[in-house]
Amino acid sequence: MGYHYLLALFLGLDESLSFSSGEIEQAYLDKNKINHERQVNGY
Repeated sequence: MGYHYLLALFLGLDESLSFSSGEIEQAYLDKNKINHERQVNGY
């Protein structure tokens, strides 16, 4: 398997899982905020 094939599979996950790109981005931003809060609070 080549890099391009794996990248194409990864990028196709949103469609196969019925998520929009916007939903994926928002979920990332939400989780990233939680992670930063945990680091600040010594989690």
